[in-house]
Amino acid sequence: MNKIKSLSVPFRNLRFHLNKLGIPMRIQLFLLLTLLVVSTILGVLVILTINGTFTMGIRETEKDISQELTHLHQEIDHQFDQMSAHTVEYANELSFQLERNLAQRGLHPEDLKNHPELLEEVIASEYDLSLFTMQRAQSSGVFLILDATVNPEGDHAEFSKSGLYIKDMEPNILHSGSSYLFILRGPSEIGRQHAVTLHPQWRMEFDVDNASYFQNPIQAARENDLPVSRLYYWNPGTTLPGTSEEVMLCSAPLVDSRGGVYGVCGLEISSMLFKMSHIPENNNYQRLLCLLAPQTGSKLSVSESLASGSYSLRNIKENGQSLFIKENEPFPSYRMDNGPLFSGLHKKIGLYPQDSAFKEESWVVLLAMPDEDISASVIQLNKKLLILFCILLFTGIFLSYILSKKFLLPLSRGIEIIKSSDYRSRTNNPEIDDLIEFLSTSIQTQTLLKETPPVTEKLPSVIFDEFVKNTRLLSPAERAVFDLYVQGYTATEITKILCLSINTIKTHNKRIYMKLNVASREELLVYVNMLKEAGRDII
Repeated sequence: MNKIKSLSVPFRNLRFHLNKLGIPMRIQLFLLLTLLVVSTILGVLVILTINGTFTMGIRETEKDISQELTHLHQEIDHQFDQMSAHTVEYANELSFQLERNLAQRGLHPEDLKNHPELLEEVIASEYDLSLFTMQRAQSSGVFLILDATVNPEGDHAEFSKSGLYIKDMEPNILHSGSSYLFILRGPSEIGRQHAVTLHPQWRMEFDVDNASYFQNPIQAARENDLPVSRLYYWNPGTTLPGTSEEVMLCSAPLVDSRGGVYGVCGLEISSMLFKMSHIPENNNYQRLLCLLAPQTGSKLSVSESLASGSYSLRNIKENGQSLFIKENEPFPSYRMDNGPLFSGLHKKIGLYPQDSAFKEESWVVLLAMPDEDISASVIQLNKKLLILFCILLFTGIFLSYILSKKFLLPLSRGIEIIKSSDYRSRTNNPEIDDLIEFLSTSIQTQTLLKETPPVTEKLPSVIFDEFVKNTRLLSPAERAVFDLYVQGYTATEITKILCLSINTIKTHNKRIYMKLNVASREELLVYVNMLKEAGRDII
């Protein structure tokens, strides 16, 4: 209660100053209602600010990014798990098949280094298995690399390795023909035999200098007594030497029955396949970026990543930059030395089993957008809220104007009626109509009193005796109404005192006028006033 009183103090002070300035009542009411509307809206704004409504856009963005990241993480995890399993299966089948074919010649896989003349024939015999594996895995490419070369005496021979690399340039289209197949590495005769075109950047052999997809699984197989399923390796995103192809390669060692390692094989996920397979589906943000990248501490290597989404990282990759993670709330930020600042979320992904030779390598899936896009989305939402509040404010001011005009209209009409002395008119407002009736009665009574000579001269006492006698004919209910009229109360006031309706009062009035032989309340009051002036009591 005290709070309500304290809140009403400023309004009372404002009314006092407005009255002092002589401002019309209608304008005063309009200003007071406008102040009430503005105060209410400002109060709502403060409450919404405290409740965090104006940061709701950030929370909604965080929710959208989190849901989309979970979806993409599951997709990528499933694809890479399947690709890893197909790679291991391919390595086991290829090892068995190569060793069997060589055994028919009385050779062992390790003898291939000494028989370069057999390499083309051996590799060609594995074309069907390689193509089948690529199509079954829905990969963008398949390769096998033997630790041997057709020209052991040539320059750079230690890094030149024979093998086969088949690329599917449209991996998203299921087909059985060779329209989209190219030979990227391997003997050209294989292409002619199978009607497969040589890739524009075709080379006879692989250059494995600094090729971790070749060296790492071979080294791991030689140093660890593990099955092939624990020796496969995911090469970070790279551009194949001599090409413009950005790929990630899953390679597994070729191990013979005696434990010798004589090459690798595997499957490819190209940047195009990754982009088509993992498109962020949230249409609320125009520049979403999905990134699969290796993580070292707080650094994500962009140059070794695969990316999808509507934001291009080409310039960033060419500069070899990395993203540095800074944990913030609700979004971590990802900053470059020279480049845009991103905000988003990331989640670790397990590309290897817990007992893998490469279990220490860490990879993450990142979903982010330029930092200014998040700010823009929040500002856009807050703009909508502010526009809504402005609409409410102007609507409130307009309604204040209408209400002030409508509320004071009966009062204005009543004042005009009083000024014009046309007391027969009414405003349909009970309080104002009652005031008009009271003023009318008072004026008429005063007029009658002025025009009436002394009671003793005008009317004989018998008339007064008759009036007083007739008051005894009134019923108790009628007498109660009559007594209140004598005391100066109006009809509206009597309804509240006696707790009766106005229609009941009007019914009593008719009976009172009839029994006292008067025509109106005004005439009734004339008799009462005359009796009072004559010193007569109304019993």
